[in-house]
Amino acid sequence: MRSTARSSKQSSLASKNYTPRQTQNAKKPCSRALQTDDAEMRWRIHNSKNKSEQISQPDSHLQPHRPYAYVRVPTIKSQLSHVYYATMSITNPKVLIIGATHGDELLGTKLYPYILRKHPELLEYVDFIVGNPKAYAQKVRYTQSDLNRCYGKQGSTYEHARARYIAHYINITKPDLVLDMHTTTCIQPSCLIINDLAGALKKRFLRASSIDILLQVKPLHDITSIKQNVIGYEIPKKCVSTQALEAICQDILRFSRNTTHTKTKQLYKMKDKIYKKDISNTVAKTFVNFEKHELGFIPIMTGENSYKKHTDYLGFKASGPEKITL
Repeated sequence: MRSTARSSKQSSLASKNYTPRQTQNAKKPCSRALQTDDAEMRWRIHNSKNKSEQISQPDSHLQPHRPYAYVRVPTIKSQLSHVYYATMSITNPKVLIIGATHGDELLGTKLYPYILRKHPELLEYVDFIVGNPKAYAQKVRYTQSDLNRCYGKQGSTYEHARARYIAHYINITKPDLVLDMHTTTCIQPSCLIINDLAGALKKRFLRASSIDILLQVKPLHDITSIKQNVIGYEIPKKCVSTQALEAICQDILRFSRNTTHTKTKQLYKMKDKIYKKDISNTVAKTFVNFEKHELGFIPIMTGENSYKKHTDYLGFKASGPEKITL
């Protein structure tokens, strides 16, 4: 008798094209998450109430077999129980380290052997390439043209060919973050170079780093031209030591674990180049990097052995510093 009544009730509901009523407490599907840049958060609707159930057909934007984190949010749509958002909170993100973009700058080529000896646990998700092998072998900045001014440009020099190769390598291997290692002979503090502050993974690394000074540069046909999540290390040549290498390893470790060193940074923004034709040698000698000059700008990367040997400019004009919280 009970079975007959249940069957009759189900039949009645089906004949009325019954759909579950929407509850008053139902929430819109993660409007806050949808405001995030699409490059940082991909989403997909999954018809399941099981939080642990895997999405059978991941979004095509996501890399297969990567451990993305998913956020489960209720939906008001009657045919769907929940919405799953694939965030960019990746565990152990892949990092590409580029050493010797300039052949006489040895930070990267010293860092990788240090990782092999002291931090083999990083090898699972750290990749490494030599940016300019010929220049590195010859112990010169470059052989024909500056590799860090060749990205996205047509040219027939060895460095233009290397720029195309590196761009292809990045496109194939798809690292989550690229670290471009540089040293400077200028007298100045260590800094991290970025093209902007966009990108969740970029901000994640900046928070993880012990370096507090950020320099935001304008497009220079450098490696940031081909990849959004690129950060350059600029460390004074005299400061490259075991302590500096260990500090970089700790930055990478904190990044991989998604932990923070400090959220507050000092941001300097490049305004223009300091052209040789506009500045006398006498005035150039009065520049102090990262300190405001009487000419109204902050000189950066200027000095006796700076860009003036290879270019028509002495360094960069910058504004700042601006205190930011990431």
